[in-house]
Amino acid sequence: AEVRDDLWVVAGDNLFDFNLGDLQRFFARKGTSCAVVRHFPDPELIKQYSNVELDSDERVVSFIEKPDEPVSDLIGICCYMFAAADLPRFSEYPWLRDRSMEAPGYFMQWLHRQTVVHGFFTDGLWYDIGNKSQLLEADYLMRVRYGSWKP
Repeated sequence: AEVRDDLWVVAGDNLFDFNLGDLQRFFARKGTSCAVVRHFPDPELIKQYSNVELDSDERVVSFIEKPDEPVSDLIGICCYMFAAADLPRFSEYPWLRDRSMEAPGYFMQWLHRQTVVHGFFTDGLWYDIGNKSQLLEADYLMRVRYGSWKP
């Protein structure tokens, strides 16, 4: 069967406020699969995420899932748009042989070496609410923001 639709993948433990319409427009303009990226200040926590480097055209030149030694303060946040043309590559990806590579970031790490992938930069709010301390911080922020908690 011919694949004609693009695919949007967002991890359920992401809490963010950036505009998904902006990502959609970026994706349409670039015409390639895209990863959402942002600066992240904690080098120790970067080791739990995807460490990313972009060139001057926002092309992904390095994408390392769970790096031992981060090379930048830019992370991928597990929000991806895959171009329809790249979807057949899922069947080429080695996770079928190596289950340790199941996390979506490992696919993006592999994909950017097979084809052009761009990084959509956001500086909007983002929390990994799968992380207990970030969940508590996000909970507090949302309660303050929406008036259910007065500090």
